[in-house]
This record gives sequence, structure tokens and C-alpha cells, in this order.
Amino acid sequence: MFRARETRPTEELILGSYHLPIMINGYTSALPDWPSRVLYALLPNPSILKLWHIALGGLLLLLILRAFPKRIAFPMSILLATDWSFLIYKHLLGGTEICLQLATIGLLWVVYHRKDWGWFIFWGLVGIQAKITFVFVLLPTLLCIFLFRLSLPQKNMVRGLCAGGILLLPFLISAVHHTQITEHVRSHDTLTMQWARIAEAFQFSNRTALREQGQNVWYWLLDPIGFYEHIYQIKHPHTYIRNIRIFGWLCLIICLFQRRKDKHVWLWSAVLCAQILFIIIGPKDLHHFAMIVPTFALWAAVLLGTEKRKIMWIAPFLCSSILFNIQTDQLFSKITIPTFSASKQQQLISYMQQYKINRLLTLDYEIYGLLEYHQQDIDIIHGWPAISHQRYRALPHLLEELHDGHVIILKASMPMIYNLRPSKKQLELAAKKRGLHIEDQLESNTISIYRVYRSATERP
Repeated sequence: MFRARETRPTEELILGSYHLPIMINGYTSALPDWPSRVLYALLPNPSILKLWHIALGGLLLLLILRAFPKRIAFPMSILLATDWSFLIYKHLLGGTEICLQLATIGLLWVVYHRKDWGWFIFWGLVGIQAKITFVFVLLPTLLCIFLFRLSLPQKNMVRGLCAGGILLLPFLISAVHHTQITEHVRSHDTLTMQWARIAEAFQFSNRTALREQGQNVWYWLLDPIGFYEHIYQIKHPHTYIRNIRIFGWLCLIICLFQRRKDKHVWLWSAVLCAQILFIIIGPKDLHHFAMIVPTFALWAAVLLGTEKRKIMWIAPFLCSSILFNIQTDQLFSKITIPTFSASKQQQLISYMQQYKINRLLTLDYEIYGLLEYHQQDIDIIHGWPAISHQRYRALPHLLEELHDGHVIILKASMPMIYNLRPSKKQLELAAKKRGLHIEDQLESNTISIYRVYRSATERP
């Protein structure tokens, strides 16, 4: 039996009392996270899960050492082992990000060794099943193959298509199932909304969300933690690290000039630039650039060629990456969002217990999944799918669905179409339209909690 949902996971396989997610949302399969889910079921400890993801990252490095010649593999592995984007998303995004980078490494391996089209198709579908936005890595790579007239053997194409196609079954099941259900709320978790966002991206216009700006490429290239400074409005002194990074790029540009007649260098320069350009035009988010970190590492390794002192040329990248990683915890400790740190999450849970909350409506995207993890006995309605489409017009419907319970309003971390922070007066007006009443129980600059009830007789 399958269960379709409007919020994540959008599709589940129900086996008795056990619910197995098969789609996280309309464009992300749950398959890459199945091993982590099994591990967590056996050992329910978040620290063990983090170590597991780190171990999987280490396996990617071992794969690189086996897949490429030593003169290429060693500098690649060193760059990736220290790279901020390669490391941070193992912690934040887990299996999906690991699978995306695995697929990128697979495509690079196919092109580098001129493997057959069957392998190219397979690795392309591995990436797409992890997240559809992998097409922004696949298409530019394919384009460069044709532009440089690379000859790949036309073998195993059916095998690659069948093997990779099996991984797309969750997409097929979810698509068929969801078309049979009337969709009441449009959410960015559906393919329809995602396609609209992609179409808008190709109109070359920036979206209002700070995380969806084309300028994020500069953060990825020069200063990844500067992105968090920008969106959270935090000043953190680390300009000197950015300067080290810039010096590293100058070193690689010198190498590029020295090897300007090498067609192999220009091939990988074209692949890297094309992938960067497609992501700038398409998804734009900083974490999407993490998909092509292996491409950058391969490009740098190829650029260094037969240089005997490779470590000297990439030292600025190694130093800046290590310093960025060290500075990350200090930067994150300054973020004041109510749901960001473990201590603030615990404070939030304390409020849930203090006000005896059993049924809750949330109007903030970042709290999604947090309370389910900490407070599994609370019946939670997440308002962000409706908010993303209807904004304040969604309030009366959401309050009516809640009927009796509490509403929590949080200070948002950044401008997002999924968050709403109405005033008490706005809540009262929305509640009045459905014959409901609002009573404030906690009001502060960061957290507000209101009781919603039908009539005076229901008042606690």
C-alpha cells in the first residue's frame, strides 16, 4: 500500500505498521537515505549517523583513488578531504548529497577513461534519482562530450538504461499515485512547482530568496561561510581566508596559462565552466555547487599535470579550506534563530511541554521535521506548503484545519516564501473568518505561541 502526502516524505510504502519513505519530495528519491534509515533504526543515535556519513565520504575518496591514475587521484583526494563544500553537506544533507557526488565522480570517470555510453547513462540516472537537479550536471557534461567530439563506445546502453531506470521507479510510483489525488495545496515539494521555478530560472531573473541568487557562485568559489554571513546578517572576521583562496585561484590561472595548448586541460576547463554556468542559471543554491566539487578537484589535478610539487600549487586551497572549516562553528554559534542550535531546540521543546501542546500549527519551514524528531506525540500541521502559494490568504484555512490547538510563530532565518510571521491582530482576523478565537500564551521577539479554540466554552 502506498501513501501520498503533500509534505515530506511525499510518498511512502506502508508495510503493516512500518512506513518506508520512497520519495522525500517530488524531485528527491528516498533511496539514498535508506542505509542511514536502517542504521538509525538499529542504533538511534544522531552522532553515529554523522559518523556513518563521514565514513561514506571517505569511501568516495577511496573510490577516486581506484578510479583515476595516481597523479590525478592524490591531489583530487587531498582537495576533497579538506574542501568545505565536500565536508559540510555530509553533515547537513547526508545520503542525498553523497549519492549526487558519487554520480558526478561516475560521470567524470566515464569521460576521463572514455568508457561506454551504458556507463554514462547509468551514472546520469543514479544522480537524477537522488535529485532531479542533477540534470544541471549531466547536461553540461553531455554538451562538452559533443563539443569536443569525444568518442565513447556505443555499448551497454540498454543495460545502463535498465539498471538506472530501476532507480527511477519511486518517481514513477509517486507520479502515478499523486495524479489520482486532488491536490489541495501547491507546494515546492511537487514537480509542478519545481518545473515553474526552473522555467523562471531560464528567464535569467533572480528570485527573491537569498539562497536562490546567481551571485552564490562567488561564495562557493571564494568564501562559502560568507554565504551564511549574508543570509543571517552576521559579521564574522575572516577576510584573510578569502584572500588566501583568491591567491589559490591565481596559482591555478598561472598553471592554466602555462598549459594553454593542452587540449586535455581545455576539455576539463570546459566541463567545469559549463557545470558552473548551468547551476548559476538553474538551481543557484549554494549546496547545489557541492555536486560539482569533484569536477573542480579533477580540473585542478589535470591542470597541475606532471608538476612535481603539486602540493605547493594547491596549498592555498588546502589552507583556506581548513580555516573555513575551523571558522564554521564560530560563525554558526552567533546565529540566533530559535531552531538553529541544540540548546534553542531544547528550549522550544520545553515550551511545548510547559503549555501542554498536543496539536500544533507551524508557519515556519525550518521547524519542519524538528518537532517530529523531538516530540513524536504531538499532532503537527505544517503550514508552509499552503503559505508558499497563498501567503496570508492561507491563514483562515490553516486555522480551520487546526480547529483546536496551538499556533507557533518563529523568527525566520532568512526571507523565504515558506515562512509567515503574522501579528496577533492578523491571526485574530483570520480566526474570526472561521468562527475561531485566539488567546496569546507566549509573545517574544523570537517565539510566539497562541491558543486556538472554537468558543468560550472550550477555553482551558
